[in-house]
Amino acid sequence: KGTTDTTFEPFIGCTRAQVVTFLWRVAGQPDVGTSSGFKDVSEDEYYAKAVAWAKAEGITKGVTEELFDPDATCTRAHIVTFLWRYADEPTAAKQEKFSDVRADFYYAGAVDWAVEKKITLGVTEKTFAPDCLL
Repeated sequence: KGTTDTTFEPFIGCTRAQVVTFLWRVAGQPDVGTSSGFKDVSEDEYYAKAVAWAKAEGITKGVTEELFDPDATCTRAHIVTFLWRYADEPTAAKQEKFSDVRADFYYAGAVDWAVEKKITLGVTEKTFAPDCLL
């Protein structure tokens, strides 16, 4: 669906709720209920089932144990991490050498995998820009 009946708005960033909803739809909209346990995800929101599924599948852990932050705009790090976890966290053959992605960052394995699979590249040869909003 678009943002309205006649617009799509391709240059607006995606929220965390939107991205997990996209993945949930790709997965066939499995029904695991509407309760994710996150205090900021009301069970009557369009994304409630998607967030509950994403949490149950380990695709999201929330920004804390109690909060998902559904309206936050996704960063490059969030997007590759959601995709990587959806793919069951495969290990890349090599580690990328981006100056802004240390090996101990939660998204390091996701960045390596996404670059290896040509899902994304760095914004330069030496930087990934993990905090850049999408």
